[in-house]
Amino acid sequence: MDTIALAEAAAHVGRSVRFIAAVQQVSTGKRVLVARQRVQSCHVLHVGDASRQFFKVMCWGETPPTLIQSASTADSDGDSDPMRLSSADSAIKVGDIVLFSFCRIKSYRGNVEAQFILRNEEAATSSTAQLLYRKDRYFSVQDVPLKDSYPMIEWYKQHCREFIGEEEGSLVALTGLKKKNRSTIKDLRENMVASVVCKLRPPKDAAVGHSGGGTGFASEMDGVLLCELIMYDSARDAMTVNLWDQHTEKRFITRLVEHRGAVEIDGIVRIEKAK
Repeated sequence: MDTIALAEAAAHVGRSVRFIAAVQQVSTGKRVLVARQRVQSCHVLHVGDASRQFFKVMCWGETPPTLIQSASTADSDGDSDPMRLSSADSAIKVGDIVLFSFCRIKSYRGNVEAQFILRNEEAATSSTAQLLYRKDRYFSVQDVPLKDSYPMIEWYKQHCREFIGEEEGSLVALTGLKKKNRSTIKDLRENMVASVVCKLRPPKDAAVGHSGGGTGFASEMDGVLLCELIMYDSARDAMTVNLWDQHTEKRFITRLVEHRGAVEIDGIVRIEKAK
């Protein structure tokens, strides 16, 4: 199985692939409405590499994805020794560089993402995650020679402050860093994960609480509530923002729009629409 760059994912829709990526955010214990019929548990990883800074990995099931056992590890001075990950260490954490294998690429409404699937059948192949790098410690896996990991690790060291916090695993720490490095709307770039302080208003000619298809203020798209607003931080700089949340209530949206002060949107991602 070839290892692909995240920017190549769109060319592999419907296939199982392998890729190396740095973990930016970990959201566990989410519950989403599937096909407007059933609620299913899932976990979401936001990852990135040098070719694409923002990429979503959906992990279905009650159990969060964990790292499988690596054969060996090498620390920063080059010594190698057998290692066993404890239950705490086996959790995927912010800042990890991970080899994801047997992940299926899916496309929803033009948005390409990876599906991390754990199968119950012994004969079926499940997705796997193997740790390559964590906190200046290098981990060797059979499928990826250590020297092949160096370019990714060097890229991560140069750019990690742009999209993840120094402290692992905590979205509180991640939020704290972003508050120190807020972006203005005009400075947002494609696939950039940022924190923006802005004000919100509904689009023109939109009625709060409208639901259904078409271009209404809020509509259901494959069982997911899409709330479209306009965010602005100056008279000249404004942008459409789509708020996705399977459990958002219309009364929450109404209160949000009625709020006249500034709000901070943390972890916002700019996505360019396909032409």
